[in-house]
This record gives sequence, structure tokens and C-alpha cells, in this order.
Amino acid sequence: MVIATGRTLAKTPVQKITVFLSGTHHGNESLEDLYRSHEIGQISKLPGGDLRIKVKSKEACLRLERTKVNIMGGVYTFKAFNVLGGKYFIDISNMDSDTDTHLILQSLFLLGCQTVYDTFREVNLATGITSATWRVYFLTNSCPSALIVNGSVCDQVLFDNKLHPAHGTTPRSSRNACHLGTALTTDSTWKTSLKKAVEAAKKRGGQLHQGAQHDNPLLDDQLVSPWSSVSDALSVSTFRGSHGKITPPGSPKARKTPPLMLTNSANDGFTTATSRKKRARNAIDFFNMLVKQSQLSLNGIATINYFQALQTMEVRFESTDLTEDPTLGVRHQVLPLGVKRPDALQTSTESAFFVEKHHTKIKKSTKASFLPKVAEAMLNDENTALLNLTPDCIEDANSKVGGMCKILTNAANPDYFTKKVVECSLAFNSALALTMVDGGSVIDEVAQLHAINRVLCATNPTKDTTFNTKWKKLMGTAVPSKRGEIFTLCAKWWTFSPAIEELSRASKALGMFELMLMSIAPVIFSNDHWIQYITGQPVEWIPAHHTRLLHPNTLLRLLRSELDAHCM
Repeated sequence: MVIATGRTLAKTPVQKITVFLSGTHHGNESLEDLYRSHEIGQISKLPGGDLRIKVKSKEACLRLERTKVNIMGGVYTFKAFNVLGGKYFIDISNMDSDTDTHLILQSLFLLGCQTVYDTFREVNLATGITSATWRVYFLTNSCPSALIVNGSVCDQVLFDNKLHPAHGTTPRSSRNACHLGTALTTDSTWKTSLKKAVEAAKKRGGQLHQGAQHDNPLLDDQLVSPWSSVSDALSVSTFRGSHGKITPPGSPKARKTPPLMLTNSANDGFTTATSRKKRARNAIDFFNMLVKQSQLSLNGIATINYFQALQTMEVRFESTDLTEDPTLGVRHQVLPLGVKRPDALQTSTESAFFVEKHHTKIKKSTKASFLPKVAEAMLNDENTALLNLTPDCIEDANSKVGGMCKILTNAANPDYFTKKVVECSLAFNSALALTMVDGGSVIDEVAQLHAINRVLCATNPTKDTTFNTKWKKLMGTAVPSKRGEIFTLCAKWWTFSPAIEELSRASKALGMFELMLMSIAPVIFSNDHWIQYITGQPVEWIPAHHTRLLHPNTLLRLLRSELDAHCM
């Protein structure tokens, strides 16, 4: 069964769609009953963007057709069940509107093909216009044996003295299918029945032929000869005045003429290339070969007023309380609301080049960030932030809070922190709040692990690798499984001098502010244009495995902005 979603869920992972469909908020009772009876087999995406649900019976399809289902806040409808979806069909091209298709159906039936439905491939009911392709459905799920010639489906049909291309799907069991020539000659009963069919069809005046060649005509009442006597030729004669012959392609033959061989003789004009000395270039004046080009003007590429023009956008940041259950912790989200673009930005020519992060590669962007496009992205971010706060997203976050708390308490690899906050910032925000309320040393350990991760990420930042890989390269050992062992090995980093101790305390505080910012304001943290708007400076960042971390200078600017009141 197909759910008509269009391109709405094209970029949504199938795993996330499966979670919503298998939950309790899809709003389809028939689908829930089929879950209990284990009638649903698989959920996948179609190339056009719709969703496909495979069921195990026809009755399940009839129950789901034209019903509605709720997926991620949207209501979609199951398409009508196609009874002919599993039937084999062929498309016959170049059919005129006045062609009597009933005669073709009768001829197909006489050949042993059980047809169940025929129609033109495309029909406009409002105007009555049809396409020139005629489609015939058969009772079987594979191609009828009468239409298989030499192991392949026939691709041409001769009717009314016209040759029509026919397109069908080659059946998987074509090798085991019975050929028409063999079936007509191995049993005398089949010969007698075919003679009667030929005589009855002559009275109707129709004609049908498989094949495209018409040499060596047969008599009207002559049956096809056995397969062994006709070699690779196959003929079918069913109506008066209809003579046809099919010649399947023969086997490839070996070349009689031997290929031309190159010889190193004096008569064939072939000579072996010999090495030559390098050409002397001392006499060539390369200076005269240079062309002095005038400097080209780069319209629209300017960085002087880029940040000043960006800060003319009108935005207000508001903190939304999303706490539902106190046992799941306090939950806040900072959203950019009321985004307005001044008219001057729509015609602005300001642009700037920035450094981008492509998972494991860090390089300068190939195209300049055009300010009108950046303003358009800021307008879209407001809608994106609201879509992440739907009831389905909040319920999904509630189910992940317990797992997030276990990771904050037990994980020794700080890569898990950044991975989980990127996957679900709402759940990580609640888990972080619960960890702070519980007190103890857990929140201090999280801050210290994140500070260690920032140090390793800043070491050789051109290579974006995991925490385990950088630890092995820098420390020479595997990552310990316990946090205490990691802190012992890194203790000398923070106790080298009193100035370093003071710097380490500030680094841990900035790292904790970064984790809070990632969970409370994910839209602002993940998009450079928002940080540029707030700070008025380029974004300095450190590459990490699952995301990018911010430089201490950038974190200090954000800490002194209005976001500090919402995050702390």
C-alpha cells in the first residue's frame, strides 16, 4: 500500500518515520489492528517521495485503502488498492482510436492468454483523449507462455496489416516456459483444438501475428511444423489472409577473417618509435610569451560592511519553557522569532568567503556567502525551529531522557556527548538539567571530559578524527574505560603552573556553556550566520567528529551577549 506523502518526507530518515508509524499517535485503527495480527511486513520509500507499506494479504490492503494516518504532525491518505498491481501486462504501441481491440483480445485468448482487463495507458476523462498505447492485463503474474519466443517476450505484434511494438517484462521463469512451437506439435489434442480455433477465427475476419518478417508464406490451413524441423523459425497462422514468420536472432558466429596483426617488417610501413634527445630551450624567450592581463573587478565581493549589513536584520530571541513532567527535568529552548528583513538587504551586494566543515574535510567555501541568501536562510530558520517543537518531537525526546542520563553518568568518551546532543537536543537539555539538580561530581566530570575533548580537537585541527584516534596518537595508549584514569593521565595539563590552573577553570566553564548552548539553542549554534549576527565577527571554530566546537574567543562573545541570560 502507498501513502500519498509527496515530497514532504523526502529528507526524513526511514527510521524516524517508522518510529512514528509504529507508535500510538498515527490515528489509524485499521493499521493498529494489523500491527497486532503481524500483517505489516515492511516500510520503505518510493522514488517519487511517497511511502510504501508492504502487507501480507489482500484483505489488509482493502482495510487500509483511502484511510488517513498521522505522520510527524501531518495527515496523509492511503491510496486506493490496485487490484491489477500484481498482474502481468503488455503495452502495444501505435494503436489508432478506431482499432477494434476486441479482435485482438479474441486472438490472444485463442493463443492461450487469459486476459482480464484492457485499457489505454493514459486517458483524460474530461476531454476523452487517449494515448496511442493500449495495455492488456493477464490473469497470471508472469508472462503467458504463448507470448514467449526463444526464451524472450515477443516485442512486436502484427494486426490489421500494421506492425505494433509491444513492451512487456521478461518473466523470471522464461527458461522453463514452454515454447509455442513445441506445445503445438507434441500433442495431437492441441493440434485438433488449434485447427478448430483457426476455422472459427477465419469467419470473424481478424488477424494476429507474432513477428516482423514475412518471407516464405504459409497456407491458411497449414499448422506450424515441429520445432526440430523448422530450425530457429517459428510461425503462427490463425486468420484468413494472414501470413507471418518470426525468426529469433541466431547465435553469434566466429569471425572467418583473421584479425590484422602488426609486424615489424619493411613492407607494412610500421616502424618502432625511438627515443630522442630533449629539445634545447635556451633560445626560447618565455618572457615574451606572457600576457599582461588587466585586473578584473569583482562586483558583489566585499567584506568590509558584511557584518554591519547583516546586523540590520530585526530578530528577537525568546526562551520557551517546554517542561511537561518535572521528573524529566526542566527544559528550555531559545528560538529566533519575529525575523524581519529590511528592504535594503534584498538588493545588497555584500558577500564574504568563510571556511566550511564537511565532516572530515575543512576547506574554504567555493562560493561567497551572498547576504540576501543569508537573510533568506535566517527567515527559514524561524520555521525550522518551530517544527522541532511539535508534540511528536517532544514525546520522542521524553523517551530518550533516561538513556541520555546514563551516558552523562557513565560514558568515558566525550564524543558521545556531542553525538547525543546533535541527535536530540531536547532530551540532552533535560538530562543535563537533571544531572545538575542531582548534584555530586557528575556534572564536574562532564565539564572536564568536554574540556579534554576540546584540547584534543584543537591538536592538529586539520584532521577531523574521533576522540579515540586522537587520544592514541597524542597519549600513545588506548582510551581508558574509566573516567578517573583519564583524569589522572591529563592531570599534568591543568597543574603545570598557577596561570594554567586558572585558565583550566575558565576553559571548563566555557565548555559547560557550550554544551548548554548546543542543547538550548541548537538552531543558533549550528548555523554560522546567527553567531555572526550576534557577535558581528567571523565564527572561529574547532573541528570535532560529530559537529564543530566554538573557539574560546567566540564563546566569550556569545557569553557577553543576550544569550547568556537564556542559557545560564
